[in-house]
Amino acid sequence: MIPLTTSKRMANIAFIRRIPGFRTKTWWKMIIAGIGYLFLLLFILLLLFPSPPTLALEESKPTSQSSVPIKGKTRSNVPVYLIRGEETVQTLTTDSNGGFYLLAEDLEEGEHPFKVEVCSSSEREKCTSQTILLVVDKTPPAKPVVTIPSVLPEIEGEKVTVNGTAELGCHISVSQNGEEVAGALVGEDERFTVDLTLSEGKNLLAFTAVDEAGNESEAVLQELSFVPVKQKATVVRVIDGDTIELEGGSRLRYIGIDTPETLDPNRSDGCFGKEASQRNKELVEGREVLLEKDVSETDRFGRLLRYVYLGDEMVNETLVREGYAKASSYPPDVKYQERFRQAEQEARQQQIGLWGEACLPQPTPTPVFTPFPTPLPTVPDTLKNQPSLMQEESDTPSQPKTPSFTSQPFIPQTPVVTPPPNTGTFGCDCSKLCTQMSSCEEAYFQLNQCGCEARDGNNDGVPCESICE
Repeated sequence: MIPLTTSKRMANIAFIRRIPGFRTKTWWKMIIAGIGYLFLLLFILLLLFPSPPTLALEESKPTSQSSVPIKGKTRSNVPVYLIRGEETVQTLTTDSNGGFYLLAEDLEEGEHPFKVEVCSSSEREKCTSQTILLVVDKTPPAKPVVTIPSVLPEIEGEKVTVNGTAELGCHISVSQNGEEVAGALVGEDERFTVDLTLSEGKNLLAFTAVDEAGNESEAVLQELSFVPVKQKATVVRVIDGDTIELEGGSRLRYIGIDTPETLDPNRSDGCFGKEASQRNKELVEGREVLLEKDVSETDRFGRLLRYVYLGDEMVNETLVREGYAKASSYPPDVKYQERFRQAEQEARQQQIGLWGEACLPQPTPTPVFTPFPTPLPTVPDTLKNQPSLMQEESDTPSQPKTPSFTSQPFIPQTPVVTPPPNTGTFGCDCSKLCTQMSSCEEAYFQLNQCGCEARDGNNDGVPCESICE
């Protein structure tokens, strides 16, 4: 006979096995079926006994306005109430996504607590509420204190760092010539830092502190006049060793140097002229460079006069130091002339480029003046016994005069012709470079006799100072 408890247990198992999903004898299938039936039960319970809706409010920041919006999200199509104290000041229904937008109006400066309540129905059943604090601040912050650096950048486009102090939590707004260009947050130490790019010429800067509520302080104005020492430019073409073309079409002549001529159709290419053009092309063509002005803006041909830099390297000086150019002074643009002279001296000592053997002037032989020999004249025999016309009168007038004859022949002096020093070997050719002069005397001859003013570039009366120092 089977015990009663055992029979009841077997009856229950038989009942469970009649439920779909439990008819199988596989245990894992029965577990899955059990979980599914559990979720179904929970869903039925929620339908029969609904829970209160959830509520999420967006954070409200301090404001300077009298009307403050309150945003949030909850269940869709349910009523939401805005309550101040014991009074409900606004009621609305959420949209299909559960969002809502409430508005607290006519608020004075200070703190204002409100309560937002959402319910399952208009009968205010199953409600959820949350308190929110609204802060109205209409007091502007104090003016910031701004410190402008005493030394401004030298290069166009470089930033200048401005430091200052202001109220904690403020945002610093910076405008330049009426346009907002930068901003910074005030740190815990009540300090801020702003990096600005100044425009060439006049810069009117305005610094304003803005607090969390949006109140603005009185602006602090600073006026700066900025003239960069160096300006940026892009080289699009190299014309020759000392002339380039910039983006925009401007032509530029390097200050303080001179390279051999390669473009004059009336002259042959100067020694090392093509090499100088190629080296200049290797250095700057297609690259961004920095330009520095001296005194003059342009030369008589309308070309810009500048020192050209690649980073910290001055291209003018590099060409001289490597022997592709010589130092050439043209006042008043003589700021770096001593550097160029030193660079040229180094190139001359190393005998490179213009100072190498390829460009040494070929010596011209000096003709030697040799006078033709003149035979000495002799006295004819017929005249040897004739009285001399040069005989002196006797001191005694009573004595007869006795003619006398000289016994030595008449020897005329041979004329001596002295040629002018070296001038007979020099010709007038103002196209020659100083490096092609055979001597300092030739340089003086071309300056003084031929009028070649190019020999004396600095108008100090000394031509070709590289060989006449």
